[in-house]
Amino acid sequence: SKKNKKHDVLSLSDLHLSTKESAIVQKVLYCPQHQKNELDYYCETCNQIICLYCTVKDHMGHKHDIVDKAVAEHRNMLIKMISPVEEMSKSLTKAEADIVSTLEK
Repeated sequence: SKKNKKHDVLSLSDLHLSTKESAIVQKVLYCPQHQKNELDYYCETCNQIICLYCTVKDHMGHKHDIVDKAVAEHRNMLIKMISPVEEMSKSLTKAEADIVSTLEK
């Protein structure tokens, strides 16, 4: 995994392997509006990580859930989206090898 200024960037293999029990260290992030509150919730409406106070103040009526659950759901969604691409990549690599083999004959 790589570090970016605001977040860690995981490779696809890291994404497949990472679980709650993984060795990936999680930093505690605090709300920019409510500095003492941890960012424990994810607002699906705004696509934003928020604190408990934000859920009732600025994001009332929005769809939100705890961050860990949202992360797991998004990870699963990405894995489902990546799988067909990986299969297509394997098929294209095999097709390329077949073409090269045919041309060399």
